[in-house]
Amino acid sequence: MQFFDNVLSAATQVGVLYVIVAIGFICDKTGFFTEKTARATVNLLLYIVTPCTLINSFIKIEMNQDTVRKFFISFAVATATHLIAILINKPLFRNKADEDNAVYKFASIYGNVGFMALPLAQAVLGDEGVFYCANGVVIYNIICFTHGVALMNKGKEKFNILKLIFNPGVISVIIGLPIFLLSIEVPKVLSQPVEMMANLNTPVAMLIFGTYLANTDLKSMFKKREFIKLL
Repeated sequence: MQFFDNVLSAATQVGVLYVIVAIGFICDKTGFFTEKTARATVNLLLYIVTPCTLINSFIKIEMNQDTVRKFFISFAVATATHLIAILINKPLFRNKADEDNAVYKFASIYGNVGFMALPLAQAVLGDEGVFYCANGVVIYNIICFTHGVALMNKGKEKFNILKLIFNPGVISVIIGLPIFLLSIEVPKVLSQPVEMMANLNTPVAMLIFGTYLANTDLKSMFKKREFIKLL
């Protein structure tokens, strides 16, 4: 029964997210909060709200042997997931004549772990979910800014380590991980603003997603031959 209770709880939380998405959809259609406005809000989400969400999870989780062990397990799983995705993707989209080939490969390997996964983890599992999901964000950034960049520009652009290090996901973990490992007591005057900003993550992300969905032509997506015939 515990399993079904957990499934029901997760489904309820996902349903809550879809309600917020629907609000974003309606806001766009009525012109109250359009996709154009949402795009201007994305930077706020990516560079302020999401980092606060990650840092807040490190502040909230108590450091002990069990959480440390699970943290490194999640690190290994996140790494394996991306590497397996790259291997599975190898034989797909091999038509070199197709200019969008790299785009299809990239899209099939890299998920939106920051924009969508973090709000989902936060809604279903709370701060603990975000804490373990942080590894997914870091691994995503490391592999995306190396393999992903090489895949998209086909070796035309040299690897820039600064882009790898100085991005919101990695910087957030660099700040948050020492707080967790050293059990640093963050003053309330700092922790509370971080927590308040973190609380914006789920509703803002879902509202933005709703506006994007309102402007998506789903019919044209299913008409693309590449999605029917992968090779």
